[in-house]
Amino acid sequence: MKLLSKNNSGLKIILPIVISLFGLLAVFGLLKDFPILKYAATLIVLIIGVRTIYGIYTNAYDLFYSKEFLILKNQRTERKIALGNITKLKLSSSEIRIMGNQHYEYDIYFENEKNQIEWVTFYVSILDNYLWEFQDLVKTLSPNTVIENSTKH
Repeated sequence: MKLLSKNNSGLKIILPIVISLFGLLAVFGLLKDFPILKYAATLIVLIIGVRTIYGIYTNAYDLFYSKEFLILKNQRTERKIALGNITKLKLSSSEIRIMGNQHYEYDIYFENEKNQIEWVTFYVSILDNYLWEFQDLVKTLSPNTVIENSTKH
């Protein structure tokens, strides 16, 4: 089993953390003359921020793959998707930089048990993953899979 997404859960919570911090700064700045309102608003922003971050963290999948399956693991569940059920792989040009490391958004579309199309989005660093090997394996097992790479490797 090989790791496809490195620290996907951590990467997905960066934006909610930043938004929560800006929300707290806004509360302190706008309500500095109203101490009771400031504390109540701070508590509300903290509760919303922590719940959002926790929800995203526990539901974000880390992805692994073997010769037969794509494995989605999060804090609650583990799902196995046959590589033959993957319908589309998409590497977008959408990127984020974290401490100088460039990460691209990657989508995997697949057919679930109910014959419905689902997808999972995660971030990959072009340098330290098995992305190209995974794409080749999927293409071998499922020749009809659409592969879109807007970033060249």
